[in-house]
Amino acid sequence: MSHVDGRKRTFSLFAKSVVERYVKAGKYTQEELAFENILLSFGLEKDKDFFHNYKFKNDRGRYYWVDFYLPKWNLIIEIDGGIWHSYFKEAKDKDKRRDAWFRSLGFEVIRIDSGVLRSDSGKDKIKLDIGRRLGLIK
Repeated sequence: MSHVDGRKRTFSLFAKSVVERYVKAGKYTQEELAFENILLSFGLEKDKDFFHNYKFKNDRGRYYWVDFYLPKWNLIIEIDGGIWHSYFKEAKDKDKRRDAWFRSLGFEVIRIDSGVLRSDSGKDKIKLDIGRRLGLIK
């Protein structure tokens, strides 16, 4: 097995474990929870105005899970974790394909680096940016 094949296998196993432990179980990372609190602070309602770990079926019959889906705004928000997006090149490649698929269907995709949500100043910036994007802050 080549080094590249080994990395792809490692990525595949890691991705499957993340989906099983967090996504399907409906669990949150700390950064996802911080972002959800931003949405709630605008008076948005979970499972009405936004959905966490929402599942879309693509045209090949596979599922894409997104961190947050806001149907009224046709908006998908992904919180990009450091390990996933800095260690595995395959994750970035997969994200590009997913984002292109969602955009081809008319969705806007916003990616937020999880590190930004670890500080109060970062959360404040995200709150302002998202509030403006949703038309909730002028």
